[in-house]
Amino acid sequence: MNHSFVLLLSLTFAVAGSAHSAGIRKTEGEILFCGNSYMGHYRINNSLAFEFERIANSSQSKFDLKNWGSFRKGGSTIAQRWNMTAAERKEMLTKNNASDPKRREVLTTLPEAVMSGQFDLVILQQNSKARNFVQESKPVVNAARRNGAEVILFMTWKGRARPEADQQRITSGYLNAGKSLKVPVVPVGEVWAKIAEQKIPVDLYLDGGHPTSLAHHINAMTLYAFLTRSTLEEIPLQSSRFGKEMSEEEEKRIRQLIVKVVAAHVF
Repeated sequence: MNHSFVLLLSLTFAVAGSAHSAGIRKTEGEILFCGNSYMGHYRINNSLAFEFERIANSSQSKFDLKNWGSFRKGGSTIAQRWNMTAAERKEMLTKNNASDPKRREVLTTLPEAVMSGQFDLVILQQNSKARNFVQESKPVVNAARRNGAEVILFMTWKGRARPEADQQRITSGYLNAGKSLKVPVVPVGEVWAKIAEQKIPVDLYLDGGHPTSLAHHINAMTLYAFLTRSTLEEIPLQSSRFGKEMSEEEEKRIRQLIVKVVAAHVF
C-alpha cells in the first residue's frame, strides 16, 4: 500500500446551514469501489470504476491509479455487502458471470478485501432507501482505518421521477453520515441536481435510477475532481465518445459545474 498521499482533516462541519467536507487530497492510490448497481452493472467498461480508470490513465492526469478492485451487489445496502459470506459472494459472481478477472471484481468477502492491505482508499456507497447509514458504515470505516486506508462516501442521486425533496434527503443523509463518521463525501448527487437545475440537456438516467454510460463518466469526473482538486482542464474532452448524448459545449458546462460543486463541498 502506498502512503505518500496527503491527508487533509477528514471531517464535516456546518457553515451557514450548509454541510461541507474537508475531504482527502490524493495524487495516487489503490482504490476499492464498494457499492450496488448505481456504481455499474457487471458489464466490462460500464461502471464508475472503469470510467475513473480511463480518466486516471489520461496523459496529463493528476492521479496515478496504482490498482483498483470492485465489490458490487445489485440493490444492496452496506450491511448486506459487509455480511455477505464467501459462498454467497462466489454464487453471486458466478450467476452474473462476473468472476472474469477483466471485470476486476474482488473475489473475497468485503471484510477480507478491506483488511487485506491491498487498498488505501475505499469509495463507499449506500442504498438510498437504507436506514442506519452510520451504523452500517462503521465496520467498514473502522476496518479501513485499522489497515491504513481511508473511506470516502459516494453520494447518490434521486430517482428520475422523484421530487427534488428526495435529493435533499439523500444529500443530508450522506453529509450527516460523513460528519458522524468523520469521513469526506464526494457530492455526486449534487452534481446531478445542478445539471437538472441548469437544464443542461443530457440524460443521466438509464431507467428510473441507474446511470447511463455518460452519467458514469460524469460521476467519475466528479470523483477525480474531488480527489485532486483539479479544474479538469488537463483531461481531454470526451464528448466525441458519447455522440448525440453530450455536445462539446455541454461537456464544458458540466465540467465547470463539477468544479464549482466540488469547491462548495470542501475547504
